[in-house]
Amino acid sequence: MTVVTGSPNNELKIPEVLKSVPTKLWSITSTDVGLLVSAQPVNIKTKGGHPPLAVKQYPIPQEAEKSTQKQIDRNFEGGCVSLYNTPILPVKMNRLDEDGDPEYRFVQDLRVVNQHVVTPHPVVPDPSAILSQRPHWARYFTVIDLTAAFFSIPLDEDSQLLFAFTWKGQQLTWTHLPQGFAGSPTIFS
Repeated sequence: MTVVTGSPNNELKIPEVLKSVPTKLWSITSTDVGLLVSAQPVNIKTKGGHPPLAVKQYPIPQEAEKSTQKQIDRNFEGGCVSLYNTPILPVKMNRLDEDGDPEYRFVQDLRVVNQHVVTPHPVVPDPSAILSQRPHWARYFTVIDLTAAFFSIPLDEDSQLLFAFTWKGQQLTWTHLPQGFAGSPTIFS
C-alpha cells in the first residue's frame, strides 16, 4: 500500500487514521497471503456431474524449478496445499527475486476447469466509475495492491480438488481461491 501526502519536496507522512490499523493487516512482501476470516468458503459447482479432469503436466524448464518451488513454499506457509489435475506453467519475469535468482510467475492452466464449472455472472466494478465518485475535496489517496487478493478467499473443501496440480511428484491443491479461475474476479468483488 502506498500513502502519499504533500509533495515530492516535502517529507511523506502516514495519516494518523492509518496508524491505528493493526499491522497484521498490511503485507510485508509482495508474496504475502492473507485470509478474509469473515468470508464464507466458496463452493464451485461443476456442470452436470462431470468426471474428474486430468491434464498432463507440461515440461518445466529446469531453470524455472527454483523460483516455482519458492512460490509453492510461500503458498504452503500462507495456507495453500485429488482426482483432478491441471498443468502449471512458470512464466519468466524480467527480474530477480530476493535471493538473486531469476523469478517466474506461477501460472496454472485452468482452461479445462473453466469449461466445466458454473461461473457467476461477472459484475466486476469499473475502476473509472469508482474513481469518478471520489469527492473533489479529497486530500488523501491510498493505493492498495491487490496482486494476491484472490488468495484471501477460502475455498470450500469440496471444491479444492478442482484446482489440483502436481509438483515434483506430489499432488497439491489450493485451499484459497486461485488466480486463473474464470470466476475469481467476480467472487472477489
